[in-house]
Amino acid sequence: MTTVNEDATFEHDETMAVNLSNGTGAPIGDSQGIGTIVNDDAEPGLSIGDVSVNEGNAGQRMLTFPVTLTGDTDVDATVDFATAGLTAAMGTDYLPAAGTLTIPAGESGTTIEVVVNGDATYESDETLSVTLSNPANALLTDGTAVGTIRNDDKAPTTVTLRVARTPTRILVTGVLERAQTGLRVTATLFRKVHSRFVKITAKTVRVRDLRDRDHDGKPDSSYKATFLRPRPGGTYKVVVRFKGTATYKPCTRARTFMLPAT
Repeated sequence: MTTVNEDATFEHDETMAVNLSNGTGAPIGDSQGIGTIVNDDAEPGLSIGDVSVNEGNAGQRMLTFPVTLTGDTDVDATVDFATAGLTAAMGTDYLPAAGTLTIPAGESGTTIEVVVNGDATYESDETLSVTLSNPANALLTDGTAVGTIRNDDKAPTTVTLRVARTPTRILVTGVLERAQTGLRVTATLFRKVHSRFVKITAKTVRVRDLRDRDHDGKPDSSYKATFLRPRPGGTYKVVVRFKGTATYKPCTRARTFMLPAT
């Protein structure tokens, strides 16, 4: 009898030989017997994790997907992989990738890298998938992962401008699009002196009444600034400026008008 040592490591079936020799009283017909130690441990689990990366304005970045092998094993594991676009466009937003991974015995995992193309266009976050298939010496426990290409470009904005004159006031109104609660615009009143415009005063006001006035899916807000009517006669200009934020680009609009002499 030969004693076999137990373990909990996945491995191929193993063999050993028992050889007979120096027989007396009888011939040895078959001098070798083969004993097989049949593996009874489960294959390790193979999974892939979701990842994300900022797109960048140019060049290329990497989505690095972790592939994890869980469980003891003395056998190399292999698995095929391939990418597919979800909302991301293959060739434009990312470069396709496919092949076979090998995780050597004793290692706990590896990675799959997918190249992401940067651009300076504002857009929604985009997604792609990586799918594992045809595992050998491992079992798939999570065979699909989603990679998110995060937009890091600022959203473009526009501002409209209307100037109304009353006997005592200059009323400046308009709409900022895109917008969100708490944004501000600055309206500046200038008077033309000789060949250039000279600043008279400025007011910074909050936008209000957030909604989608033109039904284009971009929220907008109105603003209003009021100035005392300056002296009559001459050329004036109002400049409205939104300085932008971490997520919105700046924008500017100007309007020139006359105040007739009385």
